[in-house]
Order: sequence, then C-alpha cells, then structure tokens
Amino acid sequence: MFTDQQSNDFHLLPGSPCIGSGRDADDRGALLFDPTVIEDINSLPDEFAVMSNYPNPFNAQTTIGYNLPEAMDVEIKIYDILGRYVESFTYDKQPAGHHTIVWQAERVSSGVYFYKVTAGETEQIKRMLLLK
Repeated sequence: MFTDQQSNDFHLLPGSPCIGSGRDADDRGALLFDPTVIEDINSLPDEFAVMSNYPNPFNAQTTIGYNLPEAMDVEIKIYDILGRYVESFTYDKQPAGHHTIVWQAERVSSGVYFYKVTAGETEQIKRMLLLK
C-alpha cells in the first residue's frame, strides 16, 4: 500500500486500494510524514510539572501525572473544596521522568477536589471534579 517506509517515503503505491477511496474519489487520508513533530518519548523532563488529571470530570477514578527532572521524594495530597485533607500518597526518591498515580475515589462524595503534588522544595496544585 505504501512505498519505502525505511526512507520515510509514505506516498501511496499505484494500485493501492486507498487511492480514490476518499470523498469525491480523491486521496484524502494519505498524510505527509513530518519528522519534526515527533518528540523523543525517552527524554527526561527539563522541569517539575504537574499535568491535569484525566478524565476530568471523572467518576470513581482518575489519573494524575507529573514530571520530575531528577530523582526526588514526592508527596501527593488530596483535599476537598473546604480544604479538608482526604488522602495522600508518598513516594521516596522516585527517578527522573514521567510518573502517574490513579486515585480511587469511591469512598468520597461528588464535588470539587484539589491535588497538591510536592517534589523536593516545589509544589503545584490542580483542581478536579468528581461526578457520581
């Protein structure tokens, strides 16, 4: 169906079943390959960052992600809308890179919650919404 994948040539070969299969018999769906948009997924992050949880809003569980530029102790604390402590996760010397945790929220009620991720001397707080 495609030409030489080794040389990054992704044009359709003559006779490919994809040719003429698009709307109005054009070749939609054949995409140009742009190697400049590929990120090195093995590279280490440059700075500490906390990602937005997903899904958000969520029901029962959500994933919280964060990046560490170097090995650090990490603590994640979850609070309700009134600032009351709900739960925490503590990790000693996590290696540099991207990390995730899954918060199981079956025991708490619907509402707005906050998660604070502390790594070394740095911390970030994000908001999440639990809908049951």
